[in-house]
Amino acid sequence: MARIKEIIEKYFSQNTSARTRSLFMEWLSSPVDEEMKDTILKEHWEREYYLSPEDVGRSYNSVMRKIRHSQSKSVRKYIPWVWASVASVAFVVLLWTVSVKQPAFQASTVSDLPRMQECYVANGEKQVITMSDSTTVILNSGSLLIYPDNFGVNEREVYLMGEAIFDVTKDESHPFVVNTIDFSIKVLGTLFNVCAYPEAETASATLKEGSISVSANGSESWLLSPNQTFNYSRTTHKVTIEQADIEGAFGWKDGSLCFKAATIHQMIKAIERHYGVRVYLATGKYDNALVTAKFIHGESVDELFSALSLIIPGMKYKIENKTVYIR
Repeated sequence: MARIKEIIEKYFSQNTSARTRSLFMEWLSSPVDEEMKDTILKEHWEREYYLSPEDVGRSYNSVMRKIRHSQSKSVRKYIPWVWASVASVAFVVLLWTVSVKQPAFQASTVSDLPRMQECYVANGEKQVITMSDSTTVILNSGSLLIYPDNFGVNEREVYLMGEAIFDVTKDESHPFVVNTIDFSIKVLGTLFNVCAYPEAETASATLKEGSISVSANGSESWLLSPNQTFNYSRTTHKVTIEQADIEGAFGWKDGSLCFKAATIHQMIKAIERHYGVRVYLATGKYDNALVTAKFIHGESVDELFSALSLIIPGMKYKIENKTVYIR
């Protein structure tokens, strides 16, 4: 639920292009995770408009019936325009107005839009996706990618939560855009890694080949050269550009696991995703430890923790089935 909530809140909180609104609403109105999407939308609705519970239920249900169940193109084609107006206090009035008035923005009909696909990769797994333009995406564990089954006539646009390596097919007339919660990356054709897990303190993009433009903090953008990493702090909202650790950024696709000045909590998250295990930390005595290490030979969970127990003085662990206990 947290992944879907992050996606919905992101697009309610920013200005987006007409095409992005159309693609997002196609995904939102699809039957996948329908009940969960409804719950999150209702929470947003109640928070935004300060209605009584009874009014929230009545007005929200009326809107969702129009969005989800109407098969008439005369109503469905206004969905992106209605979504774009959600921040307005007069949202309900506007919704009823579009049934008798022509809106300022009229999107293509739903039948003209590509179908949005969702790909979620569970912990301990990875997945390769080949898109309609032959772009290849390798999704890391615990990641979600939303993308159209066919790209349109303008930009090629996808939405990522988690980590992925993109090998983008070059097409100068159709830029490729990767949207995350924190920033957007625009490319023509290149090889790069994006790491944007929602629970992490930072999000990053690492360029291996070509060039990318990264936009964050509104309108600011940064142009990266090969072997550079873009880091975005979610606490300070500051951006830094540094020399890339290519092996650390790309090695996970071959089974490697790399840590650079990582805290115990950062390592636990990465280990859980990489191996598909649960790790329980029963003490705070390792909170100040920072670990730099690379596991590049396909080490087992036991081998990894055996090495960590040598690096972190006094650390003890026990493995039971797919659960690790640290004390």
